Parts: sequence; structure tokens; C-alpha cells
Amino acid sequence: MAAGGEIVNVGAAGAASPSVGMAPYAASKAGVMALTEILAEELKGRGIRINAVSPTIIDTPANRRDRPNADTSRWVQPSDAAKVIAFLLSQDAAAITGMEIKLSLGRQAE
Repeated sequence: MAAGGEIVNVGAAGAASPSVGMAPYAASKAGVMALTEILAEELKGRGIRINAVSPTIIDTPANRRDRPNADTSRWVQPSDAAKVIAFLLSQDAAAITGMEIKLSLGRQAE
């Protein structure tokens, strides 16, 4: 079996500066980044790259329903997150491992 591969974990930007009441969520998402970093170091000799994306709020129907009065103009579009993940899985990102890419801003308000 040939060694190698790519993994992209998904965390959350909110883990870096959580709000009151978000302790379990923030701790679990911070754990995603710690797991990414240590596995990237442990597995890089086998040709396995592991990175993470940490978006702010993703613009989904559920998030819009849960936050009906929010300004959604700076939420991350799912297609934008998918493009970053696809890049990290591609050979164009062959030199990147153990990194977190924070996704924010989303589309600009018109």
C-alpha cells in the first residue's frame, strides 16, 4: 500500500475568542486544531498532509434561521469554504501541512 494522502479538518474561528456560554463548543473546536498540528507532525514522514480550515459563521439556511436579524453580508459562503478545502487537498498545496486557514469576511456587502 502506498503512503500518502491529505486530510482537511474543519474547526471554527470562534474557538480563538469564545463568547460566554460557548465553553464546550470552543474547547472541542480548539481540540480540532491541536489534533491537526500533532497528526501533521506525526504523519508527515509518511507523506500525509493534514491541515484545517476554521470558518467564522457559514451562510447556511440553519444559521440564517437561528440568527434572523444578523448581518449576513460577511458570512462565509459554503462554496468559498469548499474552494479552500479543495486547494488544500490538491497538489498545489503539497508544501502545506499542520496549518490552520481561518475563513472570514465572506462576500462584501453591496
